[in-house]
Amino acid sequence: QDCWVGSARSTKTADGSADGYLLLQDTTAALANVGITSWGDRVEVYNLRGFDLSRGAEYLGQSFMKDSLFRVNTTNSVKGWSQWPYSKKEFFWNSQVIKGFEWYDTTTSTILSNVTFENYKYVKYTDDPSDWWFWQTPSAFRMLSHSDQFKPDKTMMVTKGITCTDCDMGACSGSSCSGGAFFRVDETYRGSSWLFNW
Repeated sequence: QDCWVGSARSTKTADGSADGYLLLQDTTAALANVGITSWGDRVEVYNLRGFDLSRGAEYLGQSFMKDSLFRVNTTNSVKGWSQWPYSKKEFFWNSQVIKGFEWYDTTTSTILSNVTFENYKYVKYTDDPSDWWFWQTPSAFRMLSHSDQFKPDKTMMVTKGITCTDCDMGACSGSSCSGGAFFRVDETYRGSSWLFNW
């Protein structure tokens, strides 16, 4: 039965009488640009398995994800990319950057529990710092940080039991980190990155 009543963002119970959660269980997504994106008010995801996805998951509203796995660089891909090899600019320039989970920049409150990321590796796509791809690399987590208008709510994103297997964690020195594929904020000078808290 359809659990969407009213606007597309108003997730309701099956009978439409109260606010409810869109519930996704035992879901597998592979060889695609996106695993699961929910723009509803509320979503719960259990046992999501994502393989060679450009973006594993992203949720707006209130969300909870538990017991899930994101794996890139399987034998089905070419260094993480399921649709095209990224070793040449003419192939990767029109794609989105690989990320396991993307924290959205507005109206979000997210809890992640027991989530595993596998094979996220630091990649230097180009040596030209004027090229947008110079600043990109695959990452387990990415914070959407392009806006001064749209900012995270006054809530904290929470994680528990996060595991990174065979991932490049990088190195930090002073106020900067490099060489890592764990967490990325692209535009640290924007309001959405200033208010993000995890």
